[in-house]
Amino acid sequence: MPMTNLLPWRQSRRQYRMRRLVCALVIQFAATSIVLFAMRLQFRQQQHVLRQLIVQISDGQRQYAGLSLQAADLRRQVLAQQALLDQKRQNQQRNQRYLTLLEQLPRVIPDVIWLTSVSDSNAAIRLSGVSNHYSSVVEFSKRLAGLPVFTVAELQEAQRDHSDASRLQFSLRLYWKPVTDAERQP
Repeated sequence: MPMTNLLPWRQSRRQYRMRRLVCALVIQFAATSIVLFAMRLQFRQQQHVLRQLIVQISDGQRQYAGLSLQAADLRRQVLAQQALLDQKRQNQQRNQRYLTLLEQLPRVIPDVIWLTSVSDSNAAIRLSGVSNHYSSVVEFSKRLAGLPVFTVAELQEAQRDHSDASRLQFSLRLYWKPVTDAERQP
């Protein structure tokens, strides 16, 4: 059998395989580089979108905080206005009670009674005066109790005047009728 030197053929075959392996590695490296580059671009794009979302959210939070402060200010203003209106209504009701009392007083006070002082607290009014007869003081107390602005009329004290024994000094306490919700409405 003839002898053939296969060494050059093996070397060329090995070189061919090495070239194919290097080409495959270069192609794999290029493909991996392209994929990594695409992933990096996508990551940067996502970061950019996330930054925009964060900016929008922070702007929204600032706007919400501003609107919350405005709403709180408006709420305080409304409450202050409501308190002023309530105070005004209470003052009007108090004034109306006095007006009603002053309108009715000439009708209910007997001729033999002279009022000397009027003092007021939130719940009651105190009338002090002088009379010649105890019965006229009792009658005056009953008439006042019948007025629509009072619930109870109490005779607190009645005593003879030290300087004139024919005169009787008296003091009445009249409790204001509480204002109902229907009367509070304007």
